[in-house]
Amino acid sequence: MILKEKFNKQDIKNIVRMKKVWGQEVGNGETELYYYHIIDVLNRKWQTIGYNVSDAIRVFQNGSDDKWTYIIE
Repeated sequence: MILKEKFNKQDIKNIVRMKKVWGQEVGNGETELYYYHIIDVLNRKWQTIGYNVSDAIRVFQNGSDDKWTYIIE
């Protein structure tokens, strides 16, 4: 079995929290999942998800799931 994994190793220039993923009504900040937009050093704009900035960076760097981390511009 060959396992293909992708990793985003480029540096991040900017990260911005966007709207909630599922539009939760009530929650404490750490359990609400948000979309994040990331600009990398090559000026590509990515979208990823995370509970907070650190989590979004971790998801971005793992980058193995095109449903959650992908280039939007």
